[in-house]
Amino acid sequence: MLYKKEVDAMRYASMRDMDISNGSSVGVALFVQGCSFHCDGCFNIETWDVNGGYDWNDDSKKEFFNALEKPYIKRCSILGGEPLHQANVQEVLSLCKKVKEQYPNKTIWLYTGYQFEDIWLPENSVTNANFDIKRGLRNDILKYIDVLVDGRYVKELRDITLPFRGSSNQRIIDVQKTLQEQKIVLFEAET
Repeated sequence: MLYKKEVDAMRYASMRDMDISNGSSVGVALFVQGCSFHCDGCFNIETWDVNGGYDWNDDSKKEFFNALEKPYIKRCSILGGEPLHQANVQEVLSLCKKVKEQYPNKTIWLYTGYQFEDIWLPENSVTNANFDIKRGLRNDILKYIDVLVDGRYVKELRDITLPFRGSSNQRIIDVQKTLQEQKIVLFEAET
């Protein structure tokens, strides 16, 4: 599949203002455009093209935050496509920061094909020689999100009995506990 030149500004495929499938509790889900992973069996192929979907502009941001301000909304989920794609990472960082500032008690879930270890830069590990600006932005996002569903979808590992993910290789990580303990801590859903 050929795509036009990649864009610099984030675009989105859809928004759900009453989402119950992409995280615990009732939330708002934002599906961003753009993904380079192209997982076999992906159910969101239409989100691969960074030029597809709709402009992420002042009107769409307002719609997103209006949906998020409702008291019964407990979380927002950002998925796609790939939220950490180079065309999205700067805006996703801004969005996560703003959500945490305005709604500190709402949880942020982020779904990515990257593994946590490919995003996380342990303290004191950044040097000028190995610093990648996009990885730095991805790492900064971790400060604001609560739950990370990581890893690419693997068709052969598909398991419809698993909550909040499509294949058994994907992990649901409690990001803030992981950062605090400096080791992967899996998320435990409330019962």
